[in-house]
Amino acid sequence: MPVVIEKSISEWFRSGWATVQQRPFFLFAGVLVLSALSTVGPSDYTTAKPWHVAIGLFFSYLVQPLAHAGYTFFTLKVVREQDAKVSDMLAGFRRFLPLLATYFLYAAIVCIGLLLFVIPGIIWAIKYAFAPLVVLDQSLGPMDALRKSGEITSDYKGKIFGAFLVVYLLVIILSFSTLFVAILSGGHTWIAELLGLILVVPALVFEISVYAAIYHSLTTGIGSLGQISVPDTHPRDEFENKPKPDLGIHES
Repeated sequence: MPVVIEKSISEWFRSGWATVQQRPFFLFAGVLVLSALSTVGPSDYTTAKPWHVAIGLFFSYLVQPLAHAGYTFFTLKVVREQDAKVSDMLAGFRRFLPLLATYFLYAAIVCIGLLLFVIPGIIWAIKYAFAPLVVLDQSLGPMDALRKSGEITSDYKGKIFGAFLVVYLLVIILSFSTLFVAILSGGHTWIAELLGLILVVPALVFEISVYAAIYHSLTTGIGSLGQISVPDTHPRDEFENKPKPDLGIHES
């Protein structure tokens, strides 16, 4: 029986936390790999050698987005209680062209929106936030994935914004807390790294799990009050629209 999640912030958080508990080793290891990929490249691009800059750009704008999408797809399968395999984390590389095109279009749309007095950028960022996951989950192209993301988020932008805001603030607060503790300890970086492993990494796992839970709930047939949605067509209409059987009686 498919997992059904109510479209509410509390249920999204509950499902996200339950997801973290289901496959903690793989989820935590995946975030560590993503974190490691983000460190590839020079710390200062202005003084780095060209080959080092090229490697950094390659990992930042190609490898890391594809790996992040694959990790999110793996997390989605955990949310659905499906057989999530390590190979699912490589799903982004198997559809790298439509996925990169979707990321590019999404970034362009959000940037244009931010230039239009910020608010449209925030709205569009939420509206099209799930397009990359749609590419992997439903095997759609960039434009269709953007349209699909717009459809599933149309009635829930406020709730999605609230959920995103909470998890992002959680990650930011924990990240600054580790930095603050490191400064107080006299600049011992190992303390910040240890706290990051204990606090920030679980928060990042929870953030992506909530994202996957939201997507799953938006693509299932349950409403914000727990009502199961029904097709627009009434069963009677379906009966009336069926072709009538030929009984062999014809008007003369």
